Amino acid sequence: MKRVSFFKYSLTLVAIFFAIGIFTSCSDEDDDKLKVSVESLSFDSQTLNKTFQVSSNVNWTIVSDQSWCIVTPTSGNGTSEVNVTVTEYDNYKEARKAEILLSATGLAPIVIEVSQIAGIIPGIKEVKFEAQSFTEWTYFSFDKGDFVTVDQEKYADDSNWDLGFLRFNIRTNGGLSGKGQGAVLSTDKKKFEDVATVPSSGFIEDSEIKVMASGGMPPKYVTTPGNSAFKVGDNQGWAWYDNKSAVWSFNNNVFIIRTASGKYAKVIMKTFLDDKDKSGNITFEYIYPFY
Repeated sequence: MKRVSFFKYSLTLVAIFFAIGIFTSCSDEDDDKLKVSVESLSFDSQTLNKTFQVSSNVNWTIVSDQSWCIVTPTSGNGTSEVNVTVTEYDNYKEARKAEILLSATGLAPIVIEVSQIAGIIPGIKEVKFEAQSFTEWTYFSFDKGDFVTVDQEKYADDSNWDLGFLRFNIRTNGGLSGKGQGAVLSTDKKKFEDVATVPSSGFIEDSEIKVMASGGMPPKYVTTPGNSAFKVGDNQGWAWYDNKSAVWSFNNNVFIIRTASGKYAKVIMKTFLDDKDKSGNITFEYIYPFY
């Protein structure tokens, strides 16, 4: 009897411990949980999308505290993939940060730190091209870093260009020349590094300017939209021509250009001559974007 009783007693203990184990296991599985696969996310100026996992058995919501950092979906239940998208960042001075908050009722919220580093400082770029025509404007886009095709009659309705050239005359995509935000500010600085910030005022929008209608003599002039800040004349604008000596001179001033989209570029108009001193050949340098 005692052996049987002991055996039964042993089986009873095993059953109790087994039941406790099952109960504990089930209890752990039934506990509310909220976990993520990352603690932080880092983006550069080119990488704009990343994902992470949310593991949960309850309803949860997620929100970003910055408009440039977008999370989808914004709510869920169970294990889900969350997509984080940041907007393109072209600030070259400092990084920016955001926080993503994941929360569920009755559980401690989780904060994911998001950072986006500053972009690479842009270098000086040089552009050379012919500007021989007295009637056909040539148009340049800073965003594309190249010349663009623009209808000669409908240029004012085109937002894809920032500077227009007619020999030594220049227009911007703003004022009378276009529907953009184009304008110019001429500084007295000769080096890009001497112009560190964008002034809050002093920009000149396009108005009516006089341009030569042909290369004949005596010259004939017509009026057309353009920017007077670039006016070629005695020690002003970006260049001047001495009729007596037949010599071109150039200021090499730094111009701050406000583009059609409202961004900024630094420009130095270098010359109107080619290597053989033939006029109608422009060289300019620029840094874009500029903050």
